[in-house]
Amino acid sequence: MENNTIESSYLDKIGISGEKIFGYLYAGILALICFAFIDLDLLKNITKDLGAIIIILIIIGIGTAIYVIYFRIIGDLLLFQAQHLLHKVADYFNNRKGEARTCSMSFLEAIGVSKSLQRPAYESIKNDFITSKERKSVQIAHGELHILYLTFVELFLSYLISYFIKHNHQVWFLCSSLICLALAFIADTMQHMRETAYLKRNETDIITYLKELGFIK
Repeated sequence: MENNTIESSYLDKIGISGEKIFGYLYAGILALICFAFIDLDLLKNITKDLGAIIIILIIIGIGTAIYVIYFRIIGDLLLFQAQHLLHKVADYFNNRKGEARTCSMSFLEAIGVSKSLQRPAYESIKNDFITSKERKSVQIAHGELHILYLTFVELFLSYLISYFIKHNHQVWFLCSSLICLALAFIADTMQHMRETAYLKRNETDIITYLKELGFIK
């Protein structure tokens, strides 16, 4: 227990969560696997003269780059926004209005957070407002969601590479990626429903917290 506390404290100091570390490694390993399916001979030629340590470092480096691009660009600008929109549509068709809405972005909008600040406000609550015990549980849940989203991104990109560059139509890349995306949207919506219930229970404290940070005027 003490070692886990020390490890968690160290990660907090350098600003990296366990969720992100797992994401870096998974993204790198999956990229290597996809590369093997696209061109195994080329992969063998690249790695045959490299030692295990160099290969591990390459996996970590590539995985970190992929994760950052996924999380900061593809995720923030496309995937997460699409999920929030679908969640709001689901609330509408299920006749969940006003306080009955289950999308966390709808909750933040209702308490006065502007649209452009809703994602940063949500991330701030997730990373800093909740207790360390709650944060660990949330990070595990989001780490699982990132597996699905990352798998979609890498499989879809692998399909594009195999089709347009290698001229090898591996349709299973495309089908698998779309299945992962659908599952990610469903699982993410369920997670946000749980988180919105938490936000509602702590609404007064959250409003105070967000006002202190300038998310609410």
